This record gives sequence, C-alpha cells and structure tokens, in this order.
Amino acid sequence: MLCSSPSRFISDRKNRVVSQYGLPLEFGFVDPETGLQEFVDKMKAAGYDDVLAAYQAQAKEYANS
Repeated sequence: MLCSSPSRFISDRKNRVVSQYGLPLEFGFVDPETGLQEFVDKMKAAGYDDVLAAYQAQAKEYANS
C-alpha cells in the first residue's frame, strides 16, 4: 500500500490548482498553447513533483521486494 502522507500535504493546494487552471483548460475555456504550461507550472509549485517522486520510490521499493 502506498503511503499518502506527501500527497496529503499538498492535496489542498493541488485541488485549488486543478479547479483554477485544470478545469478551464479541460473544458476549453483557455487557450491550450498558454494554459497548459501555466497549469503544469502551478502544479509543480504546489508540490506535485515531490509527491510523484515519493510514489515512484515506493513503487520501486515494492517491485524490488
């Protein structure tokens, strides 16, 4: 079972980023040429890369056990 503590830390921020930038992008309310990069930048600022790295490390540890 993957530990979710890193994701709990950024969950609120991530959800706000998805609501503010992801959903308008998904529904076509913003130009994808600029909106996609802005969404990615905001997700990274919210700590997405840290959570992804933690999940990848746990998955690798599990696969090696």
